[in-house]
Amino acid sequence: MKKGFTLVELLVVVAILGILAAVGIVSFGGFLGSAKENAVKTNHSNLVSYIKAELYKCEFGQTNIFINGDIKQDCYGIISSASPARVVVVSASKALQSFAKNPYGVIRNDYGNIAVRESCYPQGDIYLGYNCLDTSGEKVGVYSCFKLPCEEGGDWKTSPNILRTKINAKYWE
Repeated sequence: MKKGFTLVELLVVVAILGILAAVGIVSFGGFLGSAKENAVKTNHSNLVSYIKAELYKCEFGQTNIFINGDIKQDCYGIISSASPARVVVVSASKALQSFAKNPYGVIRNDYGNIAVRESCYPQGDIYLGYNCLDTSGEKVGVYSCFKLPCEEGGDWKTSPNILRTKINAKYWE
């Protein structure tokens, strides 16, 4: 008598493996989406912390901040500037070009996959994953769309999928 598996037994095993694979792929997709959202939120938090830490250095007597290679901003220029928030935005975005990549990849060809962008607002889904820096009076605004849709009802300012942080560019006042 020969021993082995019957065709029915093999088909049952293949069907079970197919079902397990299908469930695993769906679960993996959900984990991947959550990981991308968390990466954008972490980038946002790290960016805010970095800008605040650099601005605090001026208060503690350091003369240069936002130093990255040849790029630096002197504290005196920020303190006496007519628009210190604009100086902070430009300096921070230049210093942070290699800070983080957009976890969603290249959404806008003109932005590439560099996560930190200056002079933008997340107005539309083409800003998914980017951390936008802009000015609002004496404050630096950091805006990050972490999940679609970036706009709700045509307005990015009320979307629950956007993180918004305002940083006072003049801590010394």
